[in-house]
Amino acid sequence: MPTSIRTIIAAALITFAAGASTFAADSKTCIVSGDTFGGDKGPPVSVTYKGRTIMLCCKSCIRKFNANPEKYLGAANNTQAGQ
Repeated sequence: MPTSIRTIIAAALITFAAGASTFAADSKTCIVSGDTFGGDKGPPVSVTYKGRTIMLCCKSCIRKFNANPEKYLGAANNTQAGQ
């Protein structure tokens, strides 16, 4: 794997692990698709919304998230509250 890709993956994982400014329903799944991070889709991708970094499983989920972010954040917040 080229160094630049490893650097991007490491930066994404560090950002994801940082916690306070990063949001996901849990540390393993995308709030848009419900798919597990990594695997066939590759490393997670991020989008910034209202100052928070949101981790998603792939680029197509960025489009879906941006179309209705409150829908996905609301559903994820409800999931977290039930845990």
